[in-house]
Amino acid sequence: LRNQFTPYGPIVNISMEVEKNCGFITYEKVESAERAIAELNGIFVSGVNLKVSLARRQPIIDPINDSSSSTTWSTIAASHSQKGSHKDKREMISYDEDLF
Repeated sequence: LRNQFTPYGPIVNISMEVEKNCGFITYEKVESAERAIAELNGIFVSGVNLKVSLARRQPIIDPINDSSSSTTWSTIAASHSQKGSHKDKREMISYDEDLF
């Protein structure tokens, strides 16, 4: 990946997800990424058809070692939880006899 993407600008980071057959390249400048997308999307490299696009933005979260990070993660989890907004309207029924 480095050899193929370096000509478009300085690379800050390259990460691979081999099990998903994908990689992520981070450039210093957005213009570099845009040029790489325009020129590399759809070409074949070593028999692999490249699909090159901008990644979706990820939330910026403090490092895990930070004492406030657990609060941050808890807030994110609670705000996206489906459990918190649903109230179960069923009533509990108990039987006196053993049916099973």
